[in-house]
Amino acid sequence: METRIFLFGEIGFDVLESDVLKQISEAKKNKSEQIVVEISSFGGFVYAGRAIYNALKVSGIPVRVEIVGQAFSIASYIAMAGDEILIAEKAEMMIHPAWSFGEGNAERLREMADELEKMSEEIFGTYVSRGADESKIREYFENEKILTASEAIDAGLATGLLQPVKAVAKLRVADFKSEKKINKNSKMENVLNTIVEKLDKLFAKFEQKNGSIQSEQGVLYFEGDIIEVGTAVYSDEALEVVAENGEYVEGETTYVVVDGLVSEVLVDEPEEADPSEEMETLREELDAAMVENGQLRETNEALTAQLDEVKAEVQQIRDALKTNAVDIKNRKSHAEPKVKTVAQIMKEKEEKNRSRYTI
Repeated sequence: METRIFLFGEIGFDVLESDVLKQISEAKKNKSEQIVVEISSFGGFVYAGRAIYNALKVSGIPVRVEIVGQAFSIASYIAMAGDEILIAEKAEMMIHPAWSFGEGNAERLREMADELEKMSEEIFGTYVSRGADESKIREYFENEKILTASEAIDAGLATGLLQPVKAVAKLRVADFKSEKKINKNSKMENVLNTIVEKLDKLFAKFEQKNGSIQSEQGVLYFEGDIIEVGTAVYSDEALEVVAENGEYVEGETTYVVVDGLVSEVLVDEPEEADPSEEMETLREELDAAMVENGQLRETNEALTAQLDEVKAEVQQIRDALKTNAVDIKNRKSHAEPKVKTVAQIMKEKEEKNRSRYTI
C-alpha cells in the first residue's frame, strides 16, 4: 500500500505543512510501503518546506518524488527528500539562494543578511548531497537557473524521467507468449511457460464473474451470472462449501436446492384481476361521477338564479336613488334658506318692535 501526497500550489499557503505532516503520520500508522509525493509548485515559505522535507526524511518509509509541473525554490528543496526523484519530460526545476524582505536599523538588517546566507548554504548543501557536481550546482544556484528535465537529471538533482504508465500485466503476458514462440530453443522457455500459466490462472480468477442472490435463508453463490435449474450453488463466495438442501426465497422467486444443485425455480405470479370486475368498478365510478356532475349543474343553476335576483334588486336600488336625487335637487331650488343672515334677523326684530309700539 502506498500513500500519495500532492504538493500543488504555494508551500505554506495552498499547501499547509500541518496537513502534510498529518498525512505522513497517517502513512506511518497505516504502515504504508511507500510515500509518493507529486509536486507542481513555484515555491513558498522556507520554514514550511523544511518541515515537510524533514518529516519525509525521518518517516522511515521509502519516498518517491514525481515532479509533474514545476519544482521551484523551496519546492525543489522538498524534492531532495526523495529516495527516487522522477521529473516529467516537460517539467522544470529551479534552485536559488534564500531571500527575504524586512525592516529595521542597519544592525538588524546585517543580522538578517547573515541569517539568509546561513540558510542558503544549508539549502545548497542539501542539493550537493545528492551527489551532483558542486561547481555546476553553484552556478545554477547563484544564477537562479530554471532547469529542464534533462538538465536536472544531468546535474544529479533528479534520478530519472517520469515515464507514462505502460501496458498492464495482462498485455505483457502476450509479449511473453510471442517471445516464447520466437525463442523456442531458449533456456528461458520453461520459465516463461510457467509465468504465463500462473498469470493466466491469476487473471482467469479475477475475470471470473460469480453471481449471488440474497435470500431470506442466506446468500447463495454460483458461477456466472445466471441461476437456473441445474446450477451448482454454494454458501461461500469462494465456491467451496456446497449449499444446504432446502428452499431459498428471494422476493417472489423460490429456489429449491438438492445436493448442491438447483432442482426447481418457483415464481409466485400475482393473480390477475377479473376484467369484468374491473369494468364494473369503472362503470360504478362513471355513474357516480355523472351523478355528481348533475348535482353540480343544479347547484350552478340555482346560484345563477340567485345572482340574477340580486342584480335586479341592485338595479331597483339604483333607480330609486336616481329618483330621490332629482326630487331633492328640485326641493333645494325652491326652498327658503334655512340659515338667516344677521341683517334679516335685525330687520325682523325692528318690524316686531315697530308693530308693538304703534298706536
